[in-house]
Amino acid sequence: MNPHRIWSIYLSMTLAAVKKLAIKLPLKQRLQLADALYETLPPLRGSVGLAELERRADEVISGKVKGIPWDEFKKELTKMRKSITPAGLRQGGRATSGVRPVRRSQG
Repeated sequence: MNPHRIWSIYLSMTLAAVKKLAIKLPLKQRLQLADALYETLPPLRGSVGLAELERRADEVISGKVKGIPWDEFKKELTKMRKSITPAGLRQGGRATSGVRPVRRSQG
């Protein structure tokens, strides 16, 4: 196929078309794509770094904190997404607020 034709097809792809293709990728490739896309986003104001994420993951694994059920997390995430206004976004479109997916255990 002509390289110019390939470039033309690429430029005309919509987000819906890209999603449709990406969803068909095997899990490992979807994770790699998600990671690559995430790396292109600007940092959130007040976001935590990788070391903090690893510390929090260790707390969950050790039982120091208890995770919330996936359905509850999805509801909170959906609620957060609906509440984001243009003023709540940074340049690049990333949200400035977040949902905490873990709760401290009692005791």
